[in-house]
Amino acid sequence: MKKVISFSIILLLGSQLLIAQKPLKFELKSKKKDVIYFNLSDKNELEYIVIENELDSKKSVNAKDNSINIYLKWINPLKYKLTWKDSTYTDARDKAITDFINALVAQFGAPVSELNKAVTPKGVVTSGKIATRSFTNMNLVVWFLHIMGNKTEIEKIPDEADLINSIAEKLEELDKLNSNNIPDAVTKIYVSLMDIKDISQYNTDFPKQLAKVTEIEDDKTGFKKMESLQKSISDELQKFALSNDLLSTFSKVAISNYNETVTTNLNSNKKIVQKLQPVLEIVKASTENESDNPTTKGYFKIRTAEFEDGKELESILTITEFEFKKETTEFSKKSDVVNKKFKFQKYDIFDVSVSTGLFFANATLTLFGVANDANNNFIVTEDYINKNTAVAAVFLNFNFKTSRYFSPLFQLGIDPTKKRPFMLAGAGFSIPVARIAISAGPIWTWQQSLDKLTVGQTITSTTDLDKDIKYKFNFEPRGWYLGIQYNF
Repeated sequence: MKKVISFSIILLLGSQLLIAQKPLKFELKSKKKDVIYFNLSDKNELEYIVIENELDSKKSVNAKDNSINIYLKWINPLKYKLTWKDSTYTDARDKAITDFINALVAQFGAPVSELNKAVTPKGVVTSGKIATRSFTNMNLVVWFLHIMGNKTEIEKIPDEADLINSIAEKLEELDKLNSNNIPDAVTKIYVSLMDIKDISQYNTDFPKQLAKVTEIEDDKTGFKKMESLQKSISDELQKFALSNDLLSTFSKVAISNYNETVTTNLNSNKKIVQKLQPVLEIVKASTENESDNPTTKGYFKIRTAEFEDGKELESILTITEFEFKKETTEFSKKSDVVNKKFKFQKYDIFDVSVSTGLFFANATLTLFGVANDANNNFIVTEDYINKNTAVAAVFLNFNFKTSRYFSPLFQLGIDPTKKRPFMLAGAGFSIPVARIAISAGPIWTWQQSLDKLTVGQTITSTTDLDKDIKYKFNFEPRGWYLGIQYNF
């Protein structure tokens, strides 16, 4: 008895450990109206609720019968990356029944368009006097110093002074735009995007960052404006001529070289902004498919879990946290904050499982054997044996889903250790939270009978008896059993 108690305690503790390792299970009802809502807490713990019978407009008309939409409260997609790894298996309940029946039966045998337009220069001095200009580029500073050094000579010819004023104004504006620190501005946009913590902040901050990108690229303050100025300066340079040939040639070379420098910088900055574009798309896409339920606003559909009848879907969700490196403008992996296994299967009123355990049988069996008579010959004998021992068994359990602490069950059982095993059918109760069950019921087995031999008949060897014994399944119960089992 002590051994039985110890064995039961071991099974109970073992089952608790196994439960902790089991995936989180969701059972899908045929009405296809249940929705799962996940939330990643401040402690990086995954929380969830299931809302039943919800009208979900995001449910596809092409969805399978066994499908459910999964929503997640908005998290920054730059900081957290979600990865799902799916595996589809035969439903364990279907497989349990199939395997058990098989064992039982075996016993009986657009590109962007150019928007440049001709613009009338504003603020161009046409008085024949050279206007003062300010440049940040050293080559332009040197060029303009030469212009100012020859100011008196140039202003004697008003058309030349006006020509200098026109091209110098464009160069001053281009120099100002070219001196903008685009890498620094883009890095600040990355940091601002990375710092968005919730959907409310997204609604405020994301449009601001989008506007900054537009400002960097647009036709008034950004790349397009610079390209427009470059074209205009190049056109003017074609007709640029001063009476001082040396100064005229120097001006053309200095301005042309500067234009090439701007082009190089402009192309480099464009690549930096192009690298930002997919990041913006990722953030924007994370706010698509928001829940229609007023109580779950701020939750967004992240996937649909679906599978065929008779199958179950097992999926592992990994949420990886990233951080942004300002030095390299790269996102690097920090750690996996969530790694959770889920199982999706069809809802059933029963929990079907295969378990192993012990049963204590009380059965009377008829067995045939041999004995020696007075002349030392083999004769056929018949014995009746009472079987009162603990025997290992495999059980197919049908648990009614009533409670985690008490659930009625119906079961079938088989003793797999024998060629002609006991068959069991009983009822009882289980404690699902502990994965332990107690049951009782009748026992059936195969009955031995003699084909041609009779009890007391003399035979030459035990082989004659073995060949003559026939087995017939007896549909009348041969006794009763008490079963104790646990679920793997």
